[in-house]
Amino acid sequence: MKKAVLLLIIAFPILMATSCKNDKKTSNKQETKNEITNYLTVDEAIASAEKYTNKTIHIKGMVEHVCKHGGKRFKIVNPEGKNEIKIELGDQFKSVEPSIIGNNVKISGKLIPKLLNAEQVKQWEQKMRNSHKGEENTQHFKDELKQIQEIHAKIIAGEISYHTTYSVDCEAYEIE
Repeated sequence: MKKAVLLLIIAFPILMATSCKNDKKTSNKQETKNEITNYLTVDEAIASAEKYTNKTIHIKGMVEHVCKHGGKRFKIVNPEGKNEIKIELGDQFKSVEPSIIGNNVKISGKLIPKLLNAEQVKQWEQKMRNSHKGEENTQHFKDELKQIQEIHAKIIAGEISYHTTYSVDCEAYEIE
């Protein structure tokens, strides 16, 4: 009997210490998982794209456009910048509504660059025209067409060899 009591006296503090340590670890893991504090801006992500290509990044920006054809894609920009990144939601997320335009959003996902030569930029223009039939008089259509044509002109003139677009395969997002 004395051995059992002695064993309990020795074992109890060890069990308590082990139990408290395990609780702390779980708590820290949850905090770390939920705390992403270093979000890149669109301009920062593009400027450091080589470093982040095909890696998960955390990025923030303002929703500038939502694809009307399914709501599974949208573009984010810096409020003052010209750079943009296309966000691809994929099948794991519901479609988003155009009402999120103008809202700030935080995204986690893999940064994917796509290099386009002159021919591919022309194909991009044709694809954009086809997917926006009936929208030719909208400001969005005119702005996007102008941007694509300016990129093509720069490649043809030899100012740039190719154009790189960036997208993020979304793993998580939060609309603010």
